Amino acid sequence: MRELDMDEVRLRQLLDSFYKVTGLRVGIYDRMGSERMACPRRAQPFCDMVRCHARGLAACRECDARAVERACLSRQPQVYACHAGLSEAVVPIMQADECIAYLMLGQARSDAAGDVRAELKRRCAYVDDLDALERAYLRIPQYPAEYIGACALMLGACASYIRSNALVDELGESLPARFMALVRSAYTDELTLDEMARRLHVGRTTLCRQVTRQYGMGPHALLTQYRLESACHLLANSACPIGQVAARVGIADVNYFCKLFRREFALTPGQYRRQFGQLARS
Repeated sequence: MRELDMDEVRLRQLLDSFYKVTGLRVGIYDRMGSERMACPRRAQPFCDMVRCHARGLAACRECDARAVERACLSRQPQVYACHAGLSEAVVPIMQADECIAYLMLGQARSDAAGDVRAELKRRCAYVDDLDALERAYLRIPQYPAEYIGACALMLGACASYIRSNALVDELGESLPARFMALVRSAYTDELTLDEMARRLHVGRTTLCRQVTRQYGMGPHALLTQYRLESACHLLANSACPIGQVAARVGIADVNYFCKLFRREFALTPGQYRRQFGQLARS
């Protein structure tokens, strides 16, 4: 996993200033979703009450992940409502067409009217102490949607400042290297271009451009090549039926697998096994 190199002193000053101006908690997170720094350090007690339950924690992570994905793909701030109904925003920090980290602000109550208790019971049914949850909720600052949107735009300016002043950098493997690591570890999965881009937290265009520039082949061609090379190993070293070999390398359609294999090696899978397999040599 790639590590973030952060200018912690200047970042702390920036986050502190943002909080003093807006009154909203702001944090910086790495691409895996780990909080690296925040002001104030503690989240809202309401959030702690929600996240101490497995269902609440999973729901928080899911809605945050969706927002981060949209922000990274669009390279724009994303304002959204979390599963518990609070307003939040996320802004990507880009480096060489990649989202290497992101800023997140929240939480705030919206100015929408309604039965707070009934809404909390509907959204957070897994919390037993509804009275305590409601008290914690009502202590969260309330702002109109326009204010949250304006703060998100300010946070976007902060992200640009962070990159232009190199307050955050990412060390470690490049995107093409991470792509190949993904192929090696997950080639048996159903990996569409969209899915590979999602797992790597980049856009499809960025993934294709950088991988092709590095290897002279696109992501799908490299994935197919790796699958076929893995199939060669299975054919030569096992007695698995051809259909099972295809499935084990991530190609569900055996006819399509045979077509790809013959086009790549000028042999059918069966011919390859007879010519190179250990069983043929024994």
